[in-house]
Amino acid sequence: MTLVVTNRLLINHAQKSTSMKSALESNLFSGTVPSELGKLVNLTYLNLNANNLTGEFPLSLTNLSKLSVLRISSNNFTGSMPEFSGWKQLQYLEMEASGCKGPIPSSISSLDKLIEMYVLFHLLSIFLCLLKILVCSLT
Repeated sequence: MTLVVTNRLLINHAQKSTSMKSALESNLFSGTVPSELGKLVNLTYLNLNANNLTGEFPLSLTNLSKLSVLRISSNNFTGSMPEFSGWKQLQYLEMEASGCKGPIPSSISSLDKLIEMYVLFHLLSIFLCLLKILVCSLT
């Protein structure tokens, strides 16, 4: 089974749902994440951990404004981390060993509801607290 086939099923279901949870963890999926996944506007939980996903992280996923949990660890993505500005409801972010490179985008400071973040094999809760303090002191 490919992620594309699963994605079509999810899109059909999402159109009928008011909220949606998608756990596709440890399914040996390979290839790129379809950009169509960004059309699942009611998606609140997306877990793609422990697959063999490659390519750039689809920018269309930043359209998932209701997303509260995003888990993409243990994959082989390329490119930089996505911008976080569209994920205002995000509370939990797990990206360790995802393959994404580069600095954490500054848009992370706009995630007021973020509680936990795993990026580089470290829990960055302390970092987030310090970042929020810094942002508050600048405003």
